[in-house]
Amino acid sequence: LLLFHCKSCGKDHWRRIDGEETTALCNCGHAEKVRRADLTLIEYNCPECKKYSFGLTNHNEPAFDSQCKCGSPVSVEYSYKRKKYEAMT
Repeated sequence: LLLFHCKSCGKDHWRRIDGEETTALCNCGHAEKVRRADLTLIEYNCPECKKYSFGLTNHNEPAFDSQCKCGSPVSVEYSYKRKKYEAMT
């Protein structure tokens, strides 16, 4: 799965990706080519429902807020040691 961050509208959407390169389409209509090699792992447990979520993302900032399927916000940050985004502690 891809947590796609749209550079046009700024919203995040979970999308399925297949292959090494794909075109991610946002609900606003913006389309962007993404390469698996340019993506970063994201994984966390929701602090509310405890659901484990993981995938890849095209985010590139040090920290951002994601959203669990239950609707709860999840703040994640990039771990330089683990080379992935994970829930802030």
